[in-house]
Amino acid sequence: MCSSFYRHTCEYDNLETMFYVFSIWDGNKCLSWEQTEIWCNLLELKIVPVIYEGIYDQKSILDSFAEYGKSEPTEGFVIRLKEEFSIENFENSLSKYVKKSFILPSDHWRYSKKIINKLKNGKSPWEII
Repeated sequence: MCSSFYRHTCEYDNLETMFYVFSIWDGNKCLSWEQTEIWCNLLELKIVPVIYEGIYDQKSILDSFAEYGKSEPTEGFVIRLKEEFSIENFENSLSKYVKKSFILPSDHWRYSKKIINKLKNGKSPWEII
């Protein structure tokens, strides 16, 4: 899961949830994307938006990301294998991209004043539905 609870460098104000899923683990095995979607549907968890699906093509991925970024604020994206993989193959199975305009704060966000991102429709992140 990735947390969108606190603002890092980008303020989000239209989130469906404060936590989005991009992987589910069974011990040392990351479930396939298909199994992840099945479990998320069963558990009513939100999956990260998928901006590209297919064979790795850097230009297509970056074009899709640029298009997505026109309507949603974003700091970057994660690329992961569609197939299941083990923790031993993690570094070759998942990658994170942060856009060039991403500016690291002089102090890491976790040490600065916490600003909570916002859910869509003005819902409180403290409400459990």
